[in-house]
Amino acid sequence: MCHKPSMQADFSPLAAINRKTVPVYSDLLVHDRGNLGDGIVQGSVDIREMRTALLWGLNARPVYLNDGRTKWIDAAIPGHDGEARISQKKTRN
Repeated sequence: MCHKPSMQADFSPLAAINRKTVPVYSDLLVHDRGNLGDGIVQGSVDIREMRTALLWGLNARPVYLNDGRTKWIDAAIPGHDGEARISQKKTRN
């Protein structure tokens, strides 16, 4: 649910980005990440919360998960926590 395949930009006077659909693979929202939180408080975002990471360009990354703790995508999914725990459990079934 958090890694949406694409999003559409709002109106912009710049034609290059005006209402364009972009394959970000994110919702760009802040979620409770449980044990995956980065431990940093920023304004109203507490230590368990982080913005959904972009999966755009995932195939070019040498490590996965928000903190790079795994080298395999298959290991990143079970490593999710917090609000993503439901999705994590679905991958195990």
